[in-house]
Amino acid sequence: MFVIFKNLILVIVANSGFLAAVIALGSFVYSSIRQRAIEKNSMYQQLELASIEFFRWESSNRVELSKIREKQSYDSSDDRKLLETYCVQAMNLFELCIHNKKTRTLPSKVFGSWLPWIYEFAHEPGFDKMWPEIKLNYLPECRKVMESAIENKKDDFIIEMCKKFYLKTDDWIEHEVNK
Repeated sequence: MFVIFKNLILVIVANSGFLAAVIALGSFVYSSIRQRAIEKNSMYQQLELASIEFFRWESSNRVELSKIREKQSYDSSDDRKLLETYCVQAMNLFELCIHNKKTRTLPSKVFGSWLPWIYEFAHEPGFDKMWPEIKLNYLPECRKVMESAIENKKDDFIIEMCKKFYLKTDDWIEHEVNK
């Protein structure tokens, strides 16, 4: 009887160690998933706050930017510096967005919502003149996205990016009513 009781205690102790290991592993996995969700949310918030600051800067310089856009050139070094600042600020945001989508830190829906802005920015007056001067400052993945935005029509660009980054195409294509 004592031997059976002793064996029973050994089985319980051995199984409780296994159970503790399973509980510890489950806790680790849960906290890792939770931490990843917090990182994604934080990245989204940081990008949105940075884009708000960019729009504030753009708004406070809208008169000067409008003049450059109308001329579609920059005559003075001040105009050039303003246009460069404008392009670099936007490109830095786009690079963060693209990089963080590639590393899966940025949620797909957030990235997809930036595609129309990336495309429209690539077609801003003056960007075509500034891009060759600044493009080597950006990661190859960012350059590929911008080159695609420059070279393609909007829907073609968005379809290409959806395929590249595994997004649902229909969520981001603007369908015409009478197609």
